[in-house]
Amino acid sequence: MIRLMILLLAAFALSGCKIEIVVPNGGNVVSASGAYGCAQGERCIVEVSDIFFDETFIAEPRAGYRFAGWKKRDRGLCGGRLGDCELETSAFEGNPVLMMFLEADEVFYLEPVFEVIPVNSNGHLLLYGGVTSDYYLGCITCTRLDPESICNSNSIFGSPRAVDSIWNRFGDFGSTSSELSPWNRFASYPPAIFDQAGLFYGYLTANTADPQRTRLVLLQDLADYAADGRYTLQAVQDWFCN
Repeated sequence: MIRLMILLLAAFALSGCKIEIVVPNGGNVVSASGAYGCAQGERCIVEVSDIFFDETFIAEPRAGYRFAGWKKRDRGLCGGRLGDCELETSAFEGNPVLMMFLEADEVFYLEPVFEVIPVNSNGHLLLYGGVTSDYYLGCITCTRLDPESICNSNSIFGSPRAVDSIWNRFGDFGSTSSELSPWNRFASYPPAIFDQAGLFYGYLTANTADPQRTRLVLLQDLADYAADGRYTLQAVQDWFCN
């Protein structure tokens, strides 16, 4: 759970009395209390006028989409975060400067990012590692119950304890320092993505300088989040696979 205190911190924190929820196609945003809900394609205003505001906002992807985090933008809340967005104004109490902002006509934004789950006519997307990309690392788009799925935590491809799993942070294919790992920002030999017909979809890598880094945005986000020290590899796997 991500908790953000609504404080006066330049443009990255809430200093006004309105939150505008902007929802693109692919899902909805609801609050844990049930008091607020904003459907895809809508822009919804939440008034923040006292010190008792305390809400958790949850992004709910529709079928065929995944929640890829809260959008980074000017005056955006929870930007770049993967989990729920919790906001409260209790820190305003007793502070005349902060209380003044509850009367201001400022607007800040909460916007989820929903990504289409990649589907292709040539079957599932598969991952191959090693210097020559010939070592099978599992199926990216298979269901989590499939024994070959990288999301099956009980399989050799999805278990964080499996030697060659991309989720094993101590292994060759899961360490942020390994030349073979997708999570190494400087990797020379990251895993390659192919479909079942042999079509190449680029490399799964956090190395943004690699000209053949995959163009599939969801998989770019996966690599970037896994390479980000703020998130554990287990948390990233949970996000990607749920």
